[in-house]
Amino acid sequence: MCGIGAVVAYAHQRRRSWREQPSANEETATPLRRDDAARHDALVRAPLAILAGLLLSAAAFAQQPKTSAAELPPLQPGMQRFYDRGRVFRVDLPEGWRQLAPREVTQIESAVPGLPHDVRQNEPSMFFAIGAVDDWRKGTFDGRYLYVVYQDNEWQIEGDLASQLQTLWQKKGEVDGIRHELTQVTKTEVGPDHHPAITCIRTSTPRDGSERQQSLDVYVPSGGMQLTLSFTCFARDFAQHETSLRAMVNSLGFARRAKGEAKPTDQLWTPILVGAVVGLVLVFLYRSRRRV
Repeated sequence: MCGIGAVVAYAHQRRRSWREQPSANEETATPLRRDDAARHDALVRAPLAILAGLLLSAAAFAQQPKTSAAELPPLQPGMQRFYDRGRVFRVDLPEGWRQLAPREVTQIESAVPGLPHDVRQNEPSMFFAIGAVDDWRKGTFDGRYLYVVYQDNEWQIEGDLASQLQTLWQKKGEVDGIRHELTQVTKTEVGPDHHPAITCIRTSTPRDGSERQQSLDVYVPSGGMQLTLSFTCFARDFAQHETSLRAMVNSLGFARRAKGEAKPTDQLWTPILVGAVVGLVLVFLYRSRRRV
């Protein structure tokens, strides 16, 4: 709330300077309320400045992540903390993993026969893969990666959640030539901040005979956006990697909570903040009228 303090201090400093400043024609000037009028204008403007400061500070506070960097759990050996470029989310990933750049896709397609379909789809502002990219460029691909998709609006899902997600992936698979099967669809919370999410296990079978994959999918609303994070490996290796994939999911953090996420404290603080602001405005207006 340091922005509010600065606004209040500035208003008091301006009031003192108007009181102490002598008139340009002090010996002959008549008290025509020039200084009082200026002080009146300042006192009228001060509540508005404080109101703006309160609203800006409250908005900034509401959008802050719930867990500071100092409170994050320590990294496990062999892991690194990854932040996407927009700082929308963070996640602990194996050392050496990084975001695949669009210009690298063609080279990796040549180096890795049967590269999964989604890894080949790369638009950094919308969807991309994160993995051991430097190994992929050398032709070494163990099947593990995180695939990220951003969408503009948070999902509003009512009714049978599992059925709707299955339908969504079925339609996508018809376009991509991949059969998707979803199991263990669950509403849950992820990460140290207990962020609301939907998780499931998705099995993807390409119709062209490429190797089958399994993904631990996480669907997360955050600040008006919808994120899909798919922690993926070859289906034959899923049992071996599931524990480490779930550890990555449990490390997830998001810069903003879901816009649709209402809490009792939100309902409580809204009238308190509004009442405080209105009270300050009325006090300053009352004092300004008495001093004119």
